[in-house]
Amino acid sequence: MDLIVGIANMRARNYSIPEFDKLKGKFIPGRIIPIIATSTAMATGLVCLELYKVLNDGHKVEDFRSTFVNLALRLLSHLVHLSLPSRTRAWNMVTSTQETRQLC
Repeated sequence: MDLIVGIANMRARNYSIPEFDKLKGKFIPGRIIPIIATSTAMATGLVCLELYKVLNDGHKVEDFRSTFVNLALRLLSHLVHLSLPSRTRAWNMVTSTQETRQLC
């Protein structure tokens, strides 16, 4: 811990920011580690929820969600994907632009 505080204080002197003691050096990582664990667990949980939908066949595009989480603002927003109306067209590598215009 002394090494970490010493290196951080050398960096603080280099960039003209306030230095801190060993107690504050323990306090800062003590608050950061739970935040990292929380955000990792939240992201993993949201990905697993969507993975269940992928593995269980028969879900439409509207069933899937994109989620944005901002822990600093306590913000959780879901984006619902909308399916576009599909048109069936016969496409191949030889289709010319005139044939494409006729299909539309």
